[in-house]
Amino acid sequence: MTDWLMDILGGIPLSIKIIIASCIPVTELRAAIPVGIAMGIPPLEAYFLGVIGNIIPIIPLLLVVPPLYRFLSRIRLFQRFLGEFIERTRAKGRQVEKYGALGLLIFVAIPLPGTGVWTGSLLAFIMGINFWLSLVALSLGVILAGFAITLASIGFLQIFKYIFNLEILAALGLFGIVCWWLVKRWKKKGAP
Repeated sequence: MTDWLMDILGGIPLSIKIIIASCIPVTELRAAIPVGIAMGIPPLEAYFLGVIGNIIPIIPLLLVVPPLYRFLSRIRLFQRFLGEFIERTRAKGRQVEKYGALGLLIFVAIPLPGTGVWTGSLLAFIMGINFWLSLVALSLGVILAGFAITLASIGFLQIFKYIFNLEILAALGLFGIVCWWLVKRWKKKGAP
């Protein structure tokens, strides 16, 4: 999906491409981080580039959405569209409405399609969350989502394999489960 974007950006350095891809509503960091890692950027660097790129549009969005909404809501052609759009966005963010800025943070931190900064900024406006609280909640949500995406991209189990030597632990755990099962089975048969 992001291949077309990388092709359009042509001769721009890869790190700038990742930042730009993170700014765009369709890709955001949910696509930019895995693409960056797949293209050879170290995971930590891809994380920071993705987070920076995804945080860049927050302030403009929070500042532009309210006046843009007021302007477009006066135009008859957009009134119905805006109403439907706001209802769909509000339906996505029921928990945001319930928990306010904390809900907004959680909404953005969950790395699923449609739960990024762009939708989060609209939710902040629709729910009437204060600018500064929205800015902090959205930024922290991006940081957490980036962390989750980076872990998923490099393979969560791969981390445990290197840090805790998971293969040995898994083998010991499997051995323990088999021993437990054999002892339980042995006791059921009424061994002396």
